[in-house]
Amino acid sequence: MSIPNKIKSKILNNSDSYNYYKNKSNNLSDDLNKELNDLKKEFKKYKKSNDEIIKSYNLLFNKIFLDFEMKPKGPLKLTHDLCLKLLDFYVNVCKKHNLEYWLDYGNLLGAVRHGGFIPWDDDLDVGMMRVDILKFNEIIEKEVKLHNLDDIIRVRFARRIRETRSPSFTEVTINPGGAIYAGIDVFPCDYVVSPPENLEEDFKTAKKEYVKNVYNGMDKKDVIDNYYKFFNCSFEKQKYFLPSIEGPIGGKGYKVRVFETDKVFPLSEIEFEGKNYACPKDPKYFISRIYGDDYMKIPKVIRYHARMNDLKKQKNIEENFKIFSERMDKANSEFI
Repeated sequence: MSIPNKIKSKILNNSDSYNYYKNKSNNLSDDLNKELNDLKKEFKKYKKSNDEIIKSYNLLFNKIFLDFEMKPKGPLKLTHDLCLKLLDFYVNVCKKHNLEYWLDYGNLLGAVRHGGFIPWDDDLDVGMMRVDILKFNEIIEKEVKLHNLDDIIRVRFARRIRETRSPSFTEVTINPGGAIYAGIDVFPCDYVVSPPENLEEDFKTAKKEYVKNVYNGMDKKDVIDNYYKFFNCSFEKQKYFLPSIEGPIGGKGYKVRVFETDKVFPLSEIEFEGKNYACPKDPKYFISRIYGDDYMKIPKVIRYHARMNDLKKQKNIEENFKIFSERMDKANSEFI
């Protein structure tokens, strides 16, 4: 300690006011430390109790949804029924134009885990390779109009960004007055010549660029061409493919995964709500790549839409469902 500091220290130590506030400060620090330690103990106790509650709820949900036969009711049941008729219309269009599709995401998971819809789900997910979805996008509006459904079915190609999410896939919805009564999300997939070493990082970079380009008004074809060059994608069949840049992959909760083509094609069939639909050759492989190896368990964090809340606000909801259902039946009968 230097001479000036020694003198300063001696003066302070002989100061009654300095010692008073120093002692008061030390006492305050002791009180704060004691309070902090008490809070830590209380938090550990609370966390242990809360974790036990969450674990018990999760075990209960797994018991209920996997060991019991759960049936929806009310608007959710009506939505499920109408979704199936919309799915049949989509499948009929695909068959008519020789397009391949497969149940994807929540519906494939639901087929494997529940034999149909995930109990709280309210829409449909299907996948297509990029070549097929481009053809589908060319003909779907014509088919909707041909079957006199253009006043109730809305087709959205997601060329623009909505504020709350990235640019999307193709959406086919029964959406005549604002609320979605039934809907299908059609997700493209892309063959990749050779997956990059830094797959996750490169995909997120590509996704940011994709979002920026679409937001700035670049033509969708040019946006996809840029992505194909950046990520070394191909329209021709390759050893690997991955879900498209438009979908949820690379976002919260969905890691980027490359699929082995020969484990997905040729496509197979799986039962979904009592009917057979196309699915990957090895559906369990496909699902585990998306949701992880514990896909047969109900997750602790449930993702769901808010569509039921919007739907319940609509007037004449049961009557509307009846009308839409009859019209979808008529349209589907015209394919036979």
